[in-house]
Amino acid sequence: MFTVALAEDHLLMRGSIKNFINNTVNYTVVYETANGFDLLQQLNKTKQLPDIIVMDINMPLIDGVAVTYCLQILYPSIKVIRLSMHSNTTLVTDMIEAGAKGYIFKRKHAYRF
Repeated sequence: MFTVALAEDHLLMRGSIKNFINNTVNYTVVYETANGFDLLQQLNKTKQLPDIIVMDINMPLIDGVAVTYCLQILYPSIKVIRLSMHSNTTLVTDMIEAGAKGYIFKRKHAYRF
């Protein structure tokens, strides 16, 4: 079983990702936060670190890039997956240089009825 922490400031998106992960075999969300500051606080308090953190880039208080740099120093065993609606090459590069192991793009879809 792989444990996952979510850091996403949009409640609806966070809930959707949580449901998806929890319905995936061998993965479970152990906690979730709305910003990087709260994520670092939760990691400091927990007895069991998550295996993976799915993290948004643009969050209040501390953004995903800064948190990822901190995680590489404080908790290098945790794998970070970048989550963002921006496909800007610079943002992707910044997260990879900070230590992210991969990235997921949020996509906007248009539906016709």
